Amino acid sequence: MDGSPLLDLLTGLERLAPVEALKASFIAYPVINAAHIFAIGSLVTLVLMIDLAVLGRLPALRSRREFAGMLRPLALGALALALATGLPMFAIRASEYAFNPAIRLKMLLLLVAAINLAAFVLLDRSARTAGDYPAAAKACAVLSMALWPAILLCGRFIGFI
Repeated sequence: MDGSPLLDLLTGLERLAPVEALKASFIAYPVINAAHIFAIGSLVTLVLMIDLAVLGRLPALRSRREFAGMLRPLALGALALALATGLPMFAIRASEYAFNPAIRLKMLLLLVAAINLAAFVLLDRSARTAGDYPAAAKACAVLSMALWPAILLCGRFIGFI
C-alpha cells in the first residue's frame, strides 16, 4: 500500500476473495461481461423507445403513456443488471479504472442521466392532466437520447484508454 487512502481502498477491493475468484475464473468474467453488454444494450434500446414515445415519434402507438409505462420497469431491470454486472467488472481493476478518464466521464454522464430522469418525472407529474407530455419533459427525452448512447460509448472506451 502506498499510503493513499483511496488507492488503499481500491487495492483492497481488488484483493477481496470474490474478486480474486472472478479474476481466476475462465468462465465467470466473460459471462459477467456478456451480461453487462446485454444489459446496457437493452437499457439503451428501451430508453430510446421510451424517449421516442414521449416525443410522439412512434405514431402507431395507441397510448404513448401506456407504452412508456410498460417499458419503464424493463429499463429499470436492465439498469439493475448493468449495475450488478458493472461493479464486479470494476472491482477486478479498481485501482486502475478509478483513474480512467472514460469511466469517470461515464459516471458523470450517468449522474446527469439520473438527474435528467428525475426532472422528467417531476415535469411529467406536474402536467399529467394536460394529456400530452409537456415541452420541458420532451426536452428531457431529447437530452436522454444523447446521454445514453454517450454513456454506452464511454463504456466501450474504458478498455482502450
